[in-house]
Amino acid sequence: MRRVDLLAQLTERVGETTAERLLHLEVESAGSLTEVRKKVGYYYPALRTKHNLPVTTLAVYLKVGLAGEGWDEYAEQEGSGEGAEAVYRVRWRYMGLPA
Repeated sequence: MRRVDLLAQLTERVGETTAERLLHLEVESAGSLTEVRKKVGYYYPALRTKHNLPVTTLAVYLKVGLAGEGWDEYAEQEGSGEGAEAVYRVRWRYMGLPA
């Protein structure tokens, strides 16, 4: 079984309303994102189901050349070509350091 790098339960306050949320942080030093994306993509439903709280994921990529910040994703498709249909998709924010 894999383990997340850091998981914290936070209280989020918006105006007068508060709500619990999970912060999932992954720090990755792999040279390729193929397996990293799959791993992070499967963490979300497991964490959401186990804790029954919204999950915010942030990945920090150290060596893959995605400098700056943005959105990354893992998606599985059924079929190929123009007829392919996404059957599972998870997106998360990332910060990348220069390779």
